[in-house]
Amino acid sequence: GNTISAKYKIDTLGSEWTNSFEYTYFNLTNSQSYDNLNILPARNTLFGDGDISNKKNIFVLKSDAVFKTKSKYTIEVGAKYNFSLSNNNALFFADTSTGKFLNTFQTNKFKYTENIAAGYLQVSKTFKGITVKPGLRIEYTDIKGNQLIPSDTTFKINRINLFPYIYLRSNIGKLFGFTLTGNLIFRRSITRPFYESLNPSPRYADQYTYDIGNPNLQPQFTNNYEFNVTANEFPVFSIGVNDIKNIFTTLTYQKDNILYRTYDNLGTNKELYLRFVAGIPPGGKYFFYAGTQMNRINYNGIYNGDPFTYKRASWNIFMFHNYKVTPTFNVNLNAWMRVNGVFNFFETGTFGTINLSANKSILKKKMNIIISVNDLLLTNRVDFNVDVPKFEGNGFQYGDTRKFGIALKYNFGLKPKPEPKQGFEIPKDLN
Repeated sequence: GNTISAKYKIDTLGSEWTNSFEYTYFNLTNSQSYDNLNILPARNTLFGDGDISNKKNIFVLKSDAVFKTKSKYTIEVGAKYNFSLSNNNALFFADTSTGKFLNTFQTNKFKYTENIAAGYLQVSKTFKGITVKPGLRIEYTDIKGNQLIPSDTTFKINRINLFPYIYLRSNIGKLFGFTLTGNLIFRRSITRPFYESLNPSPRYADQYTYDIGNPNLQPQFTNNYEFNVTANEFPVFSIGVNDIKNIFTTLTYQKDNILYRTYDNLGTNKELYLRFVAGIPPGGKYFFYAGTQMNRINYNGIYNGDPFTYKRASWNIFMFHNYKVTPTFNVNLNAWMRVNGVFNFFETGTFGTINLSANKSILKKKMNIIISVNDLLLTNRVDFNVDVPKFEGNGFQYGDTRKFGIALKYNFGLKPKPEPKQGFEIPKDLN
């Protein structure tokens, strides 16, 4: 990939114009072989192999301008064009007691073209301590998919969408020396089906389970309403609602004796979320933050051809601790726990993990010795169950998550990059 960019400073008030061009090329090749031996119940041994190739060309043009006026208005305007071309080829063979033959179920040839053009305009100004920032984005989408083998599943998507946005911000007081700022936000956004979710080429998991894309998948739209409070720019409290239309998610269907996991549009989901974070800011000998997030979901739509309503509240609890024993020795501990979790209607029990690490600098900070252990108490083990129209099941899943490690790092004279400051935020794997 390559990116070319340029910036032009228009005036001394901070107005500037930036432009960029980006090109990315992917060439993925993969060979797969498998064999299945069923003891109970007894089945004929099944062998298979195949080759997969996936090539992508992505071009992105972007132009953004910021104008700052003497009357304290900030005007932002920009445009972006994205072109993506993908070619997927999969050639698979199966081998049984009767001989080797072409696996027409997995063999696939699929082309995908995506053109997306967008433009936006937003204006901001502060009136008597209240910052007001409205905006509007318009997008044109042109998508075409064409499956050549085993059958033609050509589809086209052409649409124009508007996405309004408004943001209000104001200082609301002080607490323990921190400036508290309130932020009120409304925004409309789109989540487009990604290439793998549209690709109808089956991906083999085992002889009873496949992952298959859905060429007829439609995008989902979200209206987000949120109020949050920050302390010196660190988020400490937020409450909001995601009103999602035409939601798509991973679903599990069954046909004959085969389970296949695919993506499908379900209906609507109104999600209420509440997040709270507190702690001691970084900079001293001891720093920590801890918080919790509650998500309450309410699905309403069609699943497997039947009406489906689903409600559930889940909790995430997380924390991070950093203690500087000496200027050259510090200890970190981070942990998270999920209660009543849900993932694509698979309900999980309580599980989580504790990670611990110690970092010692020696030789005038040129060498670091790092000792770590992940999943200290071996608690990242998940019980799950699912009960949806025409499909129910349960199971238990765990991986080799408890790991011990030691690392030695030595700096040969180059100035090390500054370590990023730890912030008050929910871990990415819990969002």
